[in-house]
Amino acid sequence: MRIGSLDDYKPAETDYAVLLCSSEQLQPLPASHGTVVFCFSEEELDHAVNMPAVLADVPAAQATPILARLIRDREVVEYWAPRSAADNLYDLVDSDDIVSEDLGVAGLHISERWIHLRVEESAGTSRPPDDFLRGLSAPLSASNVGPRDQGPAPDAPTLRTLVISRVATLAKPVKQYLPSSAVVSLYKMLEKIR
Repeated sequence: MRIGSLDDYKPAETDYAVLLCSSEQLQPLPASHGTVVFCFSEEELDHAVNMPAVLADVPAAQATPILARLIRDREVVEYWAPRSAADNLYDLVDSDDIVSEDLGVAGLHISERWIHLRVEESAGTSRPPDDFLRGLSAPLSASNVGPRDQGPAPDAPTLRTLVISRVATLAKPVKQYLPSSAVVSLYKMLEKIR
């Protein structure tokens, strides 16, 4: 598969047909604002003629010929992969057979749980997917999975800090009724405590 554009796009939200490999989809699909037709075979997807087509985490060997045929019929198709398990997406983009060389990524949208690709016929200006594949596999590599440095832990409040905050909250309402010399001396005492 080739990369034409990785610009953000708005994935299908209303009235689309989605091809699933099984009815036991692990990730919930994004919220829809219309009719969603669930298809479990290519034939069922063919019946949803006037709807945008979405392939949801279909294995690459099965998805490539379906994408090629749908792009000829509908021009643009979407492929969605769960962010937690993007193996099928990686295999699809990494495939270099003759059919997949005619396919190109025309848009990328990343939601909370899904990676959405807009797939269309590859253009002459498209490029190889090497950098995209490196980025896709980066969160999965073992070198990135390590303890994160959260910075220094916040210090526990000391007795001095507690005394200053308590005295300041008690003195503020009374401050206007005290003589100015008493207020100045209280501030000096607080400064020495700090």
